[in-house]
Amino acid sequence: RLLEDCSDIYVVWKEKKSRRDFVTRESRKLADLYSQLSQHPRCYFPGFEASPSEVIALSDLVISFPFTSTTVEAVCAGTRGMYYDAPGKFVGAYYDRIPGFVAHGYQQLYALVRDLLYKMDEDAYRQFLQRHIREHLDPFLDGRALSRFRALLAGQAVDDSLWPAAVES
Repeated sequence: RLLEDCSDIYVVWKEKKSRRDFVTRESRKLADLYSQLSQHPRCYFPGFEASPSEVIALSDLVISFPFTSTTVEAVCAGTRGMYYDAPGKFVGAYYDRIPGFVAHGYQQLYALVRDLLYKMDEDAYRQFLQRHIREHLDPFLDGRALSRFRALLAGQAVDDSLWPAAVES
């Protein structure tokens, strides 16, 4: 629907796993929907093997299902990103504290995509990152938040190169 409503956007749809792994009736229906969507002239499926970091690097905006690490990785590296809660199951979740970060339902998705892509310039987005993302996701905004977090979760020593010497204000 977003592709039809926004004739000037292109979508790269990064699948998390192979469609061969879809074995339930619901997952087979999803695989069929993906096959149909992949026929859209402005939608590209690079395959589940594609690097999420590479997809993020070429993107103007990253939209993820709540609350995958892909969007966190994107915004902490300075790429515009948001979560899309299509069924509205996550209203009031932690990330709702960040204005304009979670869309619940299609109308909010459409409005937020338009705002992020066409109304918010680079300076305004940097201010958004400083004001909201720094507080809630990563005080460094250097693109290494997930590496630090994974190392900490695994109980590993975090390489000093992952910790900036000083936090810019």
